[in-house]
Parts: sequence; structure tokens; C-alpha cells
Amino acid sequence: MLERNRELWTESIQAFNQYAVAESNRGYLFTGFVDGAKFYPYTDTFTNFIPGTLGLLSKIVGSNTYFQLAVDLLEGAHSVFDEMPSSLGAEAIRFVRKNVPSDYLLLKDKAKKQIDQYGFANEREYYLLRPEYIESLFYMYRMTGNTTYADRVWKVWQGIQRNCRADEGYVGTADVSVDASVSGTLNTVDSTESFFYAETFKYVYLTFADHNVLSLDDWVFTTEAHPLSRKIPFDGTF
Repeated sequence: MLERNRELWTESIQAFNQYAVAESNRGYLFTGFVDGAKFYPYTDTFTNFIPGTLGLLSKIVGSNTYFQLAVDLLEGAHSVFDEMPSSLGAEAIRFVRKNVPSDYLLLKDKAKKQIDQYGFANEREYYLLRPEYIESLFYMYRMTGNTTYADRVWKVWQGIQRNCRADEGYVGTADVSVDASVSGTLNTVDSTESFFYAETFKYVYLTFADHNVLSLDDWVFTTEAHPLSRKIPFDGTF
């Protein structure tokens, strides 16, 4: 990697860590929204791609510090999925920052109840089969060999099977706080996005495929999970 590229990456990650990352009142790190000098403890499921991408880049530049940041951010994402009876994470979530009581005081009663119960509140409580959390779990599993990450992919996949499997395919679920195996009713969002087949399916499959299948030393995935062959492979970096 060109030295200037490494410097630019380091500068950007330092700024990201300083201004866009916070700790919740349960001790989890999460990424919020920044508007000028103001930080909002609000995030959405799209940001779950960050731990995987940050982990990959940290391996390339040899930064244990930022690899650990990737691990910690993924633990925060995991809490959002793991706390839900459906094993699926909401589209958007609000946290309460550690030692910032105004984050809690300004919430409505329903959100306060969820904060007390889960450590976060579901702002948009549906799940649309998005891949970002699974994507990061896949990367971390490939990079570390830690089967905990594969187990978590499987748990989400089981949640999808219980709550999103329809007669002719898969659809979103309207409320991740309810599990269909308990309620007895599929409460669905009756649409299927193309990214479910292009990305979510692919990352689930690759998690449990042999690591030589689309090895990260030989292939790079685009943001839409299209594999591109590397002209110069890495030598066992991943």
C-alpha cells in the first residue's frame, strides 16, 4: 500500500473513532449520526457493514488497535440482533450514551421501556432481509477462524427462516420484537429486495463454505457482494 494512502486511511479512521463512535449505557460501542459538531445516538442497520470493512483494512495496514475497534463495533451490532426474540435486528435503532442522561430523558415512554429492557430502542422495527450484519460476521469469521461468528450467522439465518419464509420465497418481517414461532403468525412486509439474493444469501453460504471458496486473498467483494478477482493476490493475509 502506498504510504500516503496509509496516512489518509489512518487520519480518516482517527476522525471516525473520535467523532462518530460512542459507548452505550450497556457498554457497547456504536456508530451514530454526526451533524456538524452534534452527535445523535441514532444508527441504522446499514452501518453494520463497518466492522467487516474496518477489520479488512486493519489487517492490510497491520493495525491491531483498529481491528479491535472493528471487533467491538460488531459486538454492539450483535446485541441489537441477539436481544430480539426473532434474532433479527431493526432497521433503525436509538441508543443512550454512557453518562449522557439527556439521551434517555428526551425519549418517549415506549422508547424508554425498550432502553430499559434491551439497552436500545427500535426506531424502525422492521427487518428487510438486509445483509450488512451477516457480511461483517462473514469477514470476521474468515479473518479469525472464531466459530462464534459463524454461529451468529446461523442464528440470524434461523430467525429469517422462522419469520421471513413465505410460500414462494422470502419477505421482510414487520416487527423484530415478535417471533413468529411464538405468536403463530407471520407479520410480514410483503416485498423482497434483490439484495437478499445477491448479498444476504451469498454471505450466509460463504460463511459455511470452505475458506478456499472465493478466498479473501484472491477476491475482493464490491458493496453489492460482486466478487472481483485480484490481479495480485495477498499472501495469506486473510
